[in-house]
Amino acid sequence: MLIRKMLRDIYKNKVQFTVIFLMMFIGCFLFSGITGEWKGLEKIFNNYIHNQNMADIWVFHHFSETNLEQIRKDDRITEAEGRMFLPMVPADNREASLDTYVAESDNISRLHVKEGIPFDSSQKGIWLDALYAKENHYKVGSYMELQYKGLEIKGKILSLVYSPEYIWCIRRRDDAGT
Repeated sequence: MLIRKMLRDIYKNKVQFTVIFLMMFIGCFLFSGITGEWKGLEKIFNNYIHNQNMADIWVFHHFSETNLEQIRKDDRITEAEGRMFLPMVPADNREASLDTYVAESDNISRLHVKEGIPFDSSQKGIWLDALYAKENHYKVGSYMELQYKGLEIKGKILSLVYSPEYIWCIRRRDDAGT
């Protein structure tokens, strides 16, 4: 008896029933789609951070080798490495600025090699950001000239890479002045 009444009510109000059914279906569809996409992105991001051994903290200071050894001896620190940061200007594009790092090792925040050889401090050359290389038509094997405070440095591009340290380095439109 109750089932017949339900079917009669659905038939009388078929437009409202269809609209409510479609709204529930679309809502569930969107929720599951967005949740699935987010979980997938989160998993890929966490795997990337783990595989590249992303640094937990950066300390910017004028360190000597003695300072670095003191940091390594701290029980709370599992790994530490030093790098020198130099903001350089490409010779062929004076308006650009490249964050340049001089490093002896690549254990922390490892470079993800897109094309070329893995980082090796015994090699002399440039591991260039793949997106910068694409925009400025650089390829593995070509040479690049950089300037730092009047000093000109020329090097062979050994690899095109992605750095995990720059996944957050995105300027918003209002920060860029546009």
